[in-house]
Amino acid sequence: MCGIVGIYNNKYKNNNIEDSIKFLNTLQDHRGPDDSNYYVDKDLNFAMGSTRLAIQDIKNGAQPMYSRDKRYVIVYNGEIFNSPDLRSKLLYKGIDFTSSNSDTEVLLNKLIHDGLSSLSEINGMFAFAFYDTYKKKLILCRDKIGIKPLYLFRNNSCIIFSSEIRTIFSSKEFSKDLNLNSIYNFTSLMYIPNEETIFQNVIKVDPGTYIEIDLEENKIKKTKWFDLEFNINYKESKKFWIEKTNHTVNQSIKNSTISDVPFATLLSSGIDSSIIANCLNKNNVELNTHTLGFESNTIYKNINEIEAASNYARHLKSNHTSMIYKENLFRDELKNMVISMGEPYGGGLPSWAIFKSISMKYKMALSGTGADEIFGNYGKWKRLLPFQLIGQNINKKIFNKYLFDYRYYATDKIKKTVIFNEKFSNITETSELLYNIYNSCNSNDVRNKSAFLDFKTQLPNEFLLMSDHFSMAHSLEVRPPFLDNSMIDLFLTMPPNYRTSFFDLKKILKTAFKNELNSEILNSTKKGFVLPIRNWIKSHFYKDLLSIFDPKKLKKQDIFNHNLLDDYIIPLIKNENSNITAVWGLFMFQLWYDEFKI
Repeated sequence: MCGIVGIYNNKYKNNNIEDSIKFLNTLQDHRGPDDSNYYVDKDLNFAMGSTRLAIQDIKNGAQPMYSRDKRYVIVYNGEIFNSPDLRSKLLYKGIDFTSSNSDTEVLLNKLIHDGLSSLSEINGMFAFAFYDTYKKKLILCRDKIGIKPLYLFRNNSCIIFSSEIRTIFSSKEFSKDLNLNSIYNFTSLMYIPNEETIFQNVIKVDPGTYIEIDLEENKIKKTKWFDLEFNINYKESKKFWIEKTNHTVNQSIKNSTISDVPFATLLSSGIDSSIIANCLNKNNVELNTHTLGFESNTIYKNINEIEAASNYARHLKSNHTSMIYKENLFRDELKNMVISMGEPYGGGLPSWAIFKSISMKYKMALSGTGADEIFGNYGKWKRLLPFQLIGQNINKKIFNKYLFDYRYYATDKIKKTVIFNEKFSNITETSELLYNIYNSCNSNDVRNKSAFLDFKTQLPNEFLLMSDHFSMAHSLEVRPPFLDNSMIDLFLTMPPNYRTSFFDLKKILKTAFKNELNSEILNSTKKGFVLPIRNWIKSHFYKDLLSIFDPKKLKKQDIFNHNLLDDYIIPLIKNENSNITAVWGLFMFQLWYDEFKI
């Protein structure tokens, strides 16, 4: 796992590009404390670098990596889980390797000899920059689902790509012009959707996309090399899908264990992480489990998973660690968390804490991220299903009422009438953005369409982005085996009425593993990392809220309505039945705004 970065500047030709790439590389040291290096094309004033967290082929996997003839150079962040198989096929073609098991060298040779059309054969999580020194063409590419991030800044004279957006801040060309669409959408979602970022001139490379940049001609072309398309197989029985689920999940977990260093597994009281731990245990993989819990307090009673997870860890005889999260520590961590994301984000504090704890002993960990989206989608589709059953089309009005306004944190009406000032009046509504994505799905089933929506929005732009940034801030690689290629194939082909059930969202997953998990795990209800935000705001952040939303400050900031505090925030805090998370999101935006001195 690594941090990658590159810079091209045709305006300041006399600049020392070598010094620039050295500096940019140091900004991502936390992503790769084991090694760092760079490549420079002085004639073109282009350079790219890498910082490395060594997990595989520790001695021979250094980057940037060059082809034998030095024509091609690659910097790459990620892991290729089918690297041994791809290596064997390349060896069969007569292609030589200098390393014993470097997946970077496999990726490099795969791109050189089989081309970009072979990307779909790669099973892994990755973001890479591949440079042809003869043609002066740069390829920026991101994996199918968006497990690994990649940002791109571009103006008339300068291009910068990076694993983290905050690395780009140091450029002389960069200006912190805010993207109003992103601010508007963030208030409803707590993350920023699609390729946009919080800044006007920075984008995220879309999942399953590569961008070709001709540096000499200053031309850019985007190509979608993978997209989610359902191709449902209705011929097989439910028994077939149960057995296939068991096999596919087990194989995906095995794929994720390729490593030259010991690793840990996140363990909650839920079924996803328990399946991962069980699979490792039965395959005699060293099992090191970690659970996050809270101090004995009635506030945390319904979200505390320490006891159930510890019981299962004892059953598996794992090397188990329970991290007790103390409320008086989270305030100090909040600032570090905001810094690590580089953009506004409304959640993630428990993940930050557990990643920090694991990183004290390990470089790599497995998580259950993605299982919820595949096997149930949090039940978001439930309120839409009755309309499907009576044959009624899900129009935007139904979508807004039964999904968007019900599931998300601030409605478009509230945003335009209460939260934001008049310059947001013509912004495209967040509900319309999501509805258009929902309708772009090639399936007509609401279970598939709702899951498709999350795979396009929340999964890559919140959960995976947060997981990457929070873990790599502590020099920890986190792998999600439920997002293996074979799991995505399963997701896109299984009948939706088998994949998830109205009364038990993950019934097929539980059925597939009923003989391997104990009753406590099988019958547990999903808790999730949902924190007592209302209590925290009242007890820890109330004075901060009064200051950060002071009308004078808001007037100067020129984003929110000046009376936001009295008209919206205070009433929500006082109303015990209100959605207090909306206030937390606004608060987190302001913390980000102040921290980065926008």
